Amino acid sequence: MVHMVPAKYPLRAARRGEQGWVDVEFTVNPDGSVSNVHVTDSKPRYVFDRAATGAVSRWRFKSALINGRPAAVVLKRQIEFKLSGNG
Repeated sequence: MVHMVPAKYPLRAARRGEQGWVDVEFTVNPDGSVSNVHVTDSKPRYVFDRAATGAVSRWRFKSALINGRPAAVVLKRQIEFKLSGNG
């Protein structure tokens, strides 16, 4: 990864003291950009989904090479949302 944009903690979740995670799947295109970002699972459901997908869509990667040529690849990542001072 050459550029990682951190996910913004949703204000409502922070006020409620909610923590959680979001599993995302996405395509890294031959130019290193990200597309097709979607949530495969999350806890609590829907609370952090938008923040996670918004951040991941702005990530940038070094191009993957298959047989020496840039290629699209599908990746999965888990984005954690933890309030500082907890756990």
